[in-house]
Amino acid sequence: MWKKEILDVFRRYTRLFICDKQAVKYYRNEIEKFSALNESTTKYWIDTIKYEINFGKLENASRLLECAAKAVIGKEYHFYIYDKNYLYNKINQIGKKMNEIENRRNFLKMENPVTKVETISSKPMVYFKNPKQQYLCFRRSFIQNLIKTADGRALRKLFTTCKFFYWFKQSPICYRLEICSDKKTSYCQESLYLNEKDINFTGLENLHVYAILEIRKCKSRNLLHKILPKIKLYNIRNVIILDQDLTIFEFFLLLSKQLLMIYLFNVTIFEVSGIQMDAKIFLKEIKNCPKIVHFEFINSKNFILCSTKPTWINRRIHVLENYQHETVYIENQILNIFDFQRFINYETLKNITLKNVKIRNENETEMGKKEIEEIIKAEVNPKNEVCIEIFD
Repeated sequence: MWKKEILDVFRRYTRLFICDKQAVKYYRNEIEKFSALNESTTKYWIDTIKYEINFGKLENASRLLECAAKAVIGKEYHFYIYDKNYLYNKINQIGKKMNEIENRRNFLKMENPVTKVETISSKPMVYFKNPKQQYLCFRRSFIQNLIKTADGRALRKLFTTCKFFYWFKQSPICYRLEICSDKKTSYCQESLYLNEKDINFTGLENLHVYAILEIRKCKSRNLLHKILPKIKLYNIRNVIILDQDLTIFEFFLLLSKQLLMIYLFNVTIFEVSGIQMDAKIFLKEIKNCPKIVHFEFINSKNFILCSTKPTWINRRIHVLENYQHETVYIENQILNIFDFQRFINYETLKNITLKNVKIRNENETEMGKKEIEEIIKAEVNPKNEVCIEIFD
Protein backbone atom coordinates (compact mmCIF):
# COMPACT_ATOMS: atom_id res chain seq x y z
CA MET A 1 0.00 0.00 0.00
CA TRP A 2 1.18 3.52 -0.74
CA LYS A 3 2.48 5.67 2.06
CA LYS A 4 0.38 8.48 3.42
CA GLU A 5 2.54 11.06 1.59
CA ILE A 6 0.70 10.10 -1.61
CA LEU A 7 -2.30 12.05 -0.33
CA ASP A 8 -0.25 15.25 -0.44
CA VAL A 9 0.75 14.45 -4.00
CA PHE A 10 -2.88 13.93 -5.01
CA ARG A 11 -3.93 17.09 -3.18
CA ARG A 12 -1.52 19.24 -5.20
CA TYR A 13 -2.10 17.38 -8.48
CA THR A 14 -5.89 17.81 -8.40
CA ARG A 15 -5.49 21.53 -7.89
CA LEU A 16 -3.10 21.86 -10.83
CA PHE A 17 -5.05 19.56 -13.20
CA ILE A 18 -8.64 20.33 -12.28
CA CYS A 19 -10.17 18.46 -15.24
CA ASP A 20 -8.53 15.14 -14.35
CA LYS A 21 -11.59 13.58 -12.68
CA GLN A 22 -9.99 10.13 -12.65
CA ALA A 23 -7.24 11.42 -10.34
CA VAL A 24 -9.90 12.89 -8.07
CA LYS A 25 -11.51 9.45 -7.76
CA TYR A 26 -8.17 7.83 -6.89
CA TYR A 27 -7.55 10.63 -4.37
CA ARG A 28 -10.86 10.01 -2.57
CA ASN A 29 -10.39 6.25 -2.57
CA GLU A 30 -7.00 6.66 -0.89
CA ILE A 31 -8.48 9.01 1.71
CA GLU A 32 -11.06 6.35 2.60
CA LYS A 33 -8.35 3.68 2.87
CA PHE A 34 -6.23 5.73 5.28
CA SER A 35 -9.32 6.70 7.29
CA ALA A 36 -10.06 3.01 7.77
CA LEU A 37 -6.52 2.63 9.19
CA ASN A 38 -7.24 5.39 11.78
CA GLU A 39 -4.76 7.78 10.16
CA SER A 40 -5.26 11.56 10.31
CA THR A 41 -7.18 12.45 7.14
CA THR A 42 -9.35 15.42 8.13
CA LYS A 43 -7.43 17.99 6.09
CA TYR A 44 -7.65 15.78 2.98
CA TRP A 45 -11.39 15.25 3.40
CA ILE A 46 -11.93 19.00 3.75
CA ASP A 47 -9.67 19.65 0.74
CA THR A 48 -11.60 17.36 -1.59
CA ILE A 49 -14.97 18.64 -0.31
CA LYS A 50 -13.95 22.22 -1.08
CA TYR A 51 -12.73 21.03 -4.50
CA GLU A 52 -16.23 19.66 -5.19
CA ILE A 53 -17.84 22.92 -4.05
CA ASN A 54 -15.67 25.01 -6.38
CA PHE A 55 -15.45 22.71 -9.41
CA GLY A 56 -18.32 20.25 -9.00
CA LYS A 57 -21.80 20.07 -7.50
CA LEU A 58 -23.03 21.08 -4.05
CA GLU A 59 -24.97 17.81 -3.76
CA ASN A 60 -21.78 15.78 -4.24
CA ALA A 61 -19.93 17.98 -1.74
CA SER A 62 -22.69 17.37 0.81
CA ARG A 63 -22.48 13.60 0.30
CA LEU A 64 -18.68 13.73 0.69
CA LEU A 65 -19.06 15.57 4.00
CA GLU A 66 -21.41 12.84 5.20
CA CYS A 67 -18.84 10.19 4.19
CA ALA A 68 -16.04 12.07 5.96
CA ALA A 69 -18.05 12.33 9.19
CA LYS A 70 -18.90 8.63 9.12
CA ALA A 71 -15.29 7.61 8.38
CA VAL A 72 -13.66 9.72 11.14
CA ILE A 73 -16.36 10.39 13.74
CA GLY A 74 -18.19 7.09 13.25
CA LYS A 75 -21.68 8.62 13.08
CA GLU A 76 -24.04 9.09 10.18
CA TYR A 77 -24.96 12.67 9.31
CA HIS A 78 -27.47 13.99 6.78
CA PHE A 79 -27.21 17.55 5.51
CA TYR A 80 -29.79 19.57 3.58
CA ILE A 81 -28.29 21.85 0.98
CA TYR A 82 -29.18 25.53 1.06
CA ASP A 83 -26.15 27.38 -0.35
CA LYS A 84 -22.36 27.50 -0.24
CA ASN A 85 -22.21 29.48 3.00
CA TYR A 86 -24.39 26.93 4.79
CA LEU A 87 -22.16 24.10 3.57
CA TYR A 88 -18.96 25.94 4.60
CA ASN A 89 -20.36 26.40 8.12
CA LYS A 90 -21.09 22.68 8.33
CA ILE A 91 -17.55 21.92 7.12
CA ASN A 92 -16.12 24.05 9.95
CA GLN A 93 -18.33 22.41 12.59
CA ILE A 94 -17.73 18.82 11.48
CA GLY A 95 -14.03 19.56 10.81
CA LYS A 96 -13.48 20.63 14.44
CA LYS A 97 -15.03 17.40 15.73
CA MET A 98 -12.93 15.34 13.33
CA ASN A 99 -9.73 17.11 14.43
CA GLU A 100 -10.54 16.56 18.11
CA ILE A 101 -11.05 12.84 17.59
CA GLU A 102 -7.83 12.49 15.57
CA ASN A 103 -5.79 14.50 18.09
CA ARG A 104 -7.07 12.32 20.93
CA ARG A 105 -6.27 9.20 18.90
CA ASN A 106 -2.73 10.41 18.13
CA PHE A 107 -2.13 11.29 21.78
CA LEU A 108 -3.01 7.75 22.87
CA LYS A 109 -0.55 6.35 20.31
CA MET A 110 2.36 8.20 21.95
CA GLU A 111 4.55 5.95 24.06
CA ASN A 112 5.35 8.61 26.65
CA PRO A 113 3.74 12.06 26.29
CA VAL A 114 5.78 13.44 29.21
CA THR A 115 8.71 15.66 28.26
CA LYS A 116 12.02 13.92 28.81
CA VAL A 117 15.00 15.69 30.38
CA GLU A 118 18.31 14.26 29.32
CA THR A 119 21.70 14.93 30.85
CA ILE A 120 24.06 16.37 28.25
CA SER A 121 27.52 15.10 27.49
CA SER A 122 30.59 17.26 27.94
CA LYS A 123 31.22 17.37 24.17
CA PRO A 124 27.97 17.45 22.20
CA MET A 125 28.29 16.31 18.59
CA VAL A 126 26.14 17.01 15.54
CA TYR A 127 26.04 14.35 12.83
CA PHE A 128 24.90 14.80 9.22
CA LYS A 129 25.98 13.50 5.84
CA ASN A 130 27.31 15.39 2.83
CA PRO A 131 26.33 18.97 3.73
CA LYS A 132 28.37 20.34 0.82
CA GLN A 133 26.23 18.56 -1.75
CA GLN A 134 23.18 20.73 -1.10
CA TYR A 135 22.16 22.78 -4.12
CA LEU A 136 19.93 25.81 -3.56
CA CYS A 137 18.59 28.41 -5.97
CA PHE A 138 20.34 31.21 -4.05
CA ARG A 139 23.89 32.42 -4.42
CA ARG A 140 26.36 31.37 -1.73
CA SER A 141 27.07 35.01 -0.82
CA PHE A 142 23.34 35.65 -0.30
CA ILE A 143 23.03 32.65 2.05
CA GLN A 144 26.12 33.71 4.01
CA ASN A 145 24.77 37.23 4.49
CA LEU A 146 21.33 35.86 5.44
CA ILE A 147 22.75 33.64 8.18
CA LYS A 148 25.16 36.32 9.38
CA THR A 149 22.40 38.90 9.93
CA ALA A 150 19.69 36.50 11.21
CA ASP A 151 18.63 36.69 14.85
CA GLY A 152 18.03 33.66 17.07
CA ARG A 153 14.45 32.99 16.03
CA ALA A 154 15.28 33.31 12.33
CA LEU A 155 18.26 30.97 12.72
CA ARG A 156 16.03 28.43 14.45
CA LYS A 157 13.69 28.40 11.44
CA LEU A 158 16.59 28.12 9.01
CA PHE A 159 18.21 25.24 10.91
CA THR A 160 14.97 23.27 11.06
CA THR A 161 14.42 23.88 7.34
CA CYS A 162 17.71 22.45 6.07
CA LYS A 163 20.84 21.05 7.73
CA PHE A 164 22.92 22.90 5.12
CA PHE A 165 22.29 26.16 6.98
CA TYR A 166 23.63 24.65 10.20
CA TRP A 167 26.77 23.57 8.35
CA PHE A 168 27.36 27.24 7.50
CA LYS A 169 27.06 28.38 11.11
CA GLN A 170 27.30 25.57 13.64
CA SER A 171 25.74 27.35 16.61
CA PRO A 172 23.13 25.68 18.84
CA ILE A 173 19.90 27.61 19.42
CA CYS A 174 18.76 28.11 23.01
CA TYR A 175 15.35 29.55 23.97
CA ARG A 176 16.18 29.76 27.69
CA LEU A 177 19.56 29.71 29.44
CA GLU A 178 19.37 29.32 33.22
CA ILE A 179 22.49 29.22 35.39
CA CYS A 180 21.99 28.10 38.99
CA SER A 181 23.39 25.83 41.70
CA ASP A 182 20.30 23.76 42.57
CA LYS A 183 19.80 21.93 39.24
CA LYS A 184 21.83 19.43 37.27
CA THR A 185 23.23 20.49 33.93
CA SER A 186 20.69 19.29 31.38
CA TYR A 187 18.86 20.07 28.18
CA CYS A 188 15.08 20.22 28.22
CA GLN A 189 13.62 20.78 24.75
CA GLU A 190 15.24 24.10 23.66
CA SER A 191 16.32 25.17 27.16
CA LEU A 192 19.70 24.69 28.81
CA TYR A 193 19.93 24.44 32.62
CA LEU A 194 23.55 24.89 33.58
CA ASN A 195 24.91 24.17 37.05
CA GLU A 196 27.36 26.74 38.36
CA LYS A 197 30.04 24.06 38.69
CA ASP A 198 29.89 23.38 34.94
CA ILE A 199 30.50 26.98 33.91
CA ASN A 200 33.33 25.84 31.59
CA PHE A 201 30.95 23.54 29.71
CA THR A 202 32.05 23.36 26.05
CA GLY A 203 28.44 23.44 24.85
CA LEU A 204 28.31 27.17 25.67
CA GLU A 205 30.60 28.02 22.78
CA ASN A 206 28.67 30.03 20.16
CA LEU A 207 25.36 29.28 21.89
CA HIS A 208 22.57 31.54 20.59
CA VAL A 209 20.26 32.65 23.40
CA TYR A 210 17.25 34.43 21.94
CA ALA A 211 14.53 34.69 24.62
CA ILE A 212 15.33 34.22 28.33
CA LEU A 213 18.53 34.60 30.36
CA GLU A 214 18.39 33.78 34.07
CA ILE A 215 21.15 33.65 36.72
CA ARG A 216 20.12 32.84 40.29
CA LYS A 217 21.22 31.05 43.49
CA CYS A 218 24.90 31.16 42.56
CA LYS A 219 27.85 31.54 44.91
CA SER A 220 30.11 33.34 42.44
CA ARG A 221 29.23 36.96 41.60
CA ASN A 222 31.19 37.01 38.31
CA LEU A 223 29.40 34.36 36.25
CA LEU A 224 28.12 36.76 33.61
CA HIS A 225 31.69 37.93 33.02
CA LYS A 226 32.65 34.31 32.25
CA ILE A 227 29.77 33.32 29.97
CA LEU A 228 29.19 36.47 27.87
CA PRO A 229 32.36 36.00 25.77
CA LYS A 230 31.14 32.48 24.88
CA ILE A 231 27.43 32.93 24.13
CA LYS A 232 25.60 35.23 21.74
CA LEU A 233 22.51 37.17 22.77
CA TYR A 234 19.91 37.96 20.09
CA ASN A 235 17.00 40.19 21.02
CA ILE A 236 16.68 38.85 24.57
CA ARG A 237 13.15 39.43 25.89
CA ASN A 238 13.47 38.48 29.59
CA VAL A 239 16.50 38.96 31.84
CA ILE A 240 16.53 37.78 35.48
CA ILE A 241 19.81 38.17 37.36
CA LEU A 242 20.36 37.79 41.12
CA ASP A 243 23.47 38.39 43.24
CA GLN A 244 25.93 39.34 40.48
CA ASP A 245 28.50 42.04 39.69
CA LEU A 246 28.45 43.50 36.17
CA THR A 247 30.44 46.03 34.22
CA ILE A 248 28.56 48.77 32.41
CA PHE A 249 29.46 47.15 29.07
CA GLU A 250 27.99 43.81 30.17
CA PHE A 251 24.83 45.65 31.20
CA PHE A 252 24.56 47.22 27.73
CA LEU A 253 24.84 43.76 26.13
CA LEU A 254 21.71 42.66 28.01
CA LEU A 255 19.59 45.40 26.47
CA SER A 256 17.81 44.84 23.17
CA LYS A 257 14.98 46.32 21.13
CA GLN A 258 12.82 43.29 21.97
CA LEU A 259 13.43 43.48 25.74
CA LEU A 260 10.17 43.12 27.68
CA MET A 261 11.33 42.54 31.26
CA ILE A 262 14.57 42.94 33.20
CA TYR A 263 14.93 42.10 36.89
CA LEU A 264 18.22 42.83 38.66
CA PHE A 265 18.21 41.99 42.37
CA ASN A 266 21.27 42.55 44.56
CA VAL A 267 23.20 43.35 41.39
CA THR A 268 26.00 45.90 41.32
CA ILE A 269 26.91 47.58 38.03
CA PHE A 270 30.37 49.17 37.84
CA GLU A 271 31.50 51.89 35.47
CA VAL A 272 34.94 51.96 33.82
CA SER A 273 36.36 53.98 36.70
CA GLY A 274 35.29 51.28 39.20
CA ILE A 275 32.49 53.25 40.88
CA GLN A 276 28.90 52.04 40.95
CA MET A 277 26.76 53.10 38.01
CA ASP A 278 24.39 55.95 38.73
CA ALA A 279 20.68 55.14 38.72
CA LYS A 280 20.07 57.90 36.14
CA ILE A 281 22.19 56.02 33.59
CA PHE A 282 20.18 52.85 34.22
CA LEU A 283 16.88 54.67 33.67
CA LYS A 284 18.15 56.43 30.56
CA GLU A 285 19.27 53.19 28.91
CA ILE A 286 16.16 51.25 29.92
CA LYS A 287 13.87 53.91 28.46
CA ASN A 288 15.57 53.36 25.08
CA CYS A 289 14.09 49.84 24.94
CA PRO A 290 10.82 50.47 23.07
CA LYS A 291 8.93 47.35 24.22
CA ILE A 292 9.91 47.31 27.90
CA VAL A 293 6.91 46.73 30.20
CA HIS A 294 8.61 45.82 33.47
CA PHE A 295 11.99 46.67 34.97
CA GLU A 296 13.48 46.39 38.46
CA PHE A 297 16.88 47.33 39.81
CA ILE A 298 17.20 46.65 43.52
CA ASN A 299 20.42 46.71 45.52
CA SER A 300 21.84 48.40 48.62
CA LYS A 301 21.67 51.89 47.06
CA ASN A 302 18.83 51.78 44.54
CA PHE A 303 15.21 50.77 44.48
CA ILE A 304 13.84 51.17 40.94
CA LEU A 305 10.57 49.58 39.90
CA CYS A 306 8.23 50.11 36.96
CA SER A 307 5.52 47.66 35.94
CA THR A 308 2.22 47.57 34.14
CA LYS A 309 0.89 45.63 37.15
CA PRO A 310 0.00 48.26 39.77
CA THR A 311 0.22 45.83 42.72
CA TRP A 312 3.65 44.43 41.79
CA ILE A 313 5.36 46.54 44.41
CA ASN A 314 3.73 44.53 47.24
CA ARG A 315 5.97 41.59 46.27
CA ARG A 316 9.10 43.65 46.86
CA ILE A 317 8.30 45.28 50.22
CA HIS A 318 10.13 42.57 52.18
CA VAL A 319 13.54 43.55 50.71
CA LEU A 320 13.42 47.03 52.24
CA GLU A 321 14.35 45.84 55.72
CA ASN A 322 17.91 44.95 54.67
CA TYR A 323 18.72 47.99 52.50
CA GLN A 324 19.23 51.71 52.98
CA HIS A 325 18.43 53.19 49.58
CA GLU A 326 19.86 56.45 48.27
CA THR A 327 17.66 56.49 45.16
CA VAL A 328 14.01 55.48 44.97
CA TYR A 329 12.20 55.44 41.61
CA ILE A 330 8.66 54.05 41.40
CA GLU A 331 6.38 54.15 38.36
CA ASN A 332 2.81 52.94 37.71
CA GLN A 333 2.16 51.55 41.19
CA ILE A 334 -0.44 51.67 43.98
CA LEU A 335 0.54 51.41 47.64
CA ASN A 336 -0.61 52.51 51.09
CA ILE A 337 1.08 55.14 53.21
CA PHE A 338 2.60 52.65 55.66
CA ASP A 339 4.41 50.71 52.94
CA PHE A 340 5.50 53.96 51.29
CA GLN A 341 7.15 55.16 54.50
CA ARG A 342 9.31 52.05 54.48
CA PHE A 343 11.01 53.32 51.31
CA ILE A 344 12.18 56.48 53.06
CA ASN A 345 15.44 56.13 54.98
CA TYR A 346 16.13 58.95 57.38
CA GLU A 347 19.90 59.11 56.80
CA THR A 348 20.62 57.88 53.28
CA LEU A 349 17.77 59.01 50.97
CA LYS A 350 18.94 61.53 48.35
CA ASN A 351 16.56 61.16 45.39
CA ILE A 352 12.96 60.02 45.19
CA THR A 353 10.89 60.04 41.99
CA LEU A 354 7.26 59.01 41.73
CA LYS A 355 5.54 58.70 38.33
CA ASN A 356 1.88 57.81 38.13
CA VAL A 357 1.99 56.50 41.70
CA LYS A 358 -1.14 56.45 43.83
CA ILE A 359 -0.64 56.54 47.60
CA ARG A 360 -3.57 55.92 49.92
CA ASN A 361 -3.77 57.02 53.54
CA GLU A 362 -5.14 55.02 56.47
CA ASN A 363 -8.68 55.89 55.35
CA GLU A 364 -8.00 54.40 51.87
CA THR A 365 -8.34 57.79 50.19
CA GLU A 366 -5.83 58.94 47.60
CA MET A 367 -3.28 61.52 48.78
CA GLY A 368 -2.28 64.67 46.86
CA LYS A 369 1.20 65.83 45.85
CA LYS A 370 1.57 68.28 48.72
CA GLU A 371 0.64 65.69 51.32
CA ILE A 372 3.18 63.25 49.89
CA GLU A 373 5.94 65.87 49.83
CA GLU A 374 5.26 66.82 53.46
CA ILE A 375 5.48 63.18 54.55
CA ILE A 376 8.79 62.72 52.72
CA LYS A 377 10.30 65.87 54.24
CA ALA A 378 9.13 64.82 57.70
CA GLU A 379 10.72 61.37 57.34
CA VAL A 380 14.22 62.42 56.16
CA ASN A 381 17.10 64.18 57.88
CA PRO A 382 16.58 67.94 57.39
CA LYS A 383 20.36 68.32 56.85
CA ASN A 384 20.13 66.18 53.69
CA GLU A 385 19.17 67.89 50.47
CA VAL A 386 16.66 65.42 49.11
CA CYS A 387 15.50 65.78 45.50
CA ILE A 388 11.75 65.07 45.36
CA GLU A 389 10.00 64.61 41.96
CA ILE A 390 6.34 63.68 41.69
CA PHE A 391 4.65 63.33 38.29
CA ASP A 392 1.09 62.39 37.35
